[in-house]
Amino acid sequence: MFASMRPMLARLSRWPRRIGALACLLLAVASALPPRGAPRLHHPATRTADLLFAGEVAVTVVVTSTPDGLHQGDRIGLLAGADADGGGSGTAGSSATASMLADRLRVLAPPIKDASGTDPPSVLVAARRGDALRIAAHSGQSIFVIIDQRP
Repeated sequence: MFASMRPMLARLSRWPRRIGALACLLLAVASALPPRGAPRLHHPATRTADLLFAGEVAVTVVVTSTPDGLHQGDRIGLLAGADADGGGSGTAGSSATASMLADRLRVLAPPIKDASGTDPPSVLVAARRGDALRIAAHSGQSIFVIIDQRP
């Protein structure tokens, strides 16, 4: 009786391994897919609206200086600088103040510099509406970029 059951048990014992291999294959395929709602970065035909998460707006920020090597997907902070006396002379008697406008903004497009070099560079970032309002309120001041995190 055991001799006749041995081939049947051998055939049945292969099924758990096959199911396990299939499950591993499905997990590998699922982990390679992007998460739902994730922006598609580094694709030339992508529209700006496709890069935004829910609740974000795209803001173009004219900045005084940008670090070299700023790329799409980097996280940056924006600092607004202004002289306390309003003169902008930078003398020893004046005290400069700086404030953090927004932090951990995602870069949608790297700095765009004017070919003639007369216009300051601008950076396209994804920001929450509150951050966008703070940035707009300081648009006439010097705005500096600091890199928080690279992707």
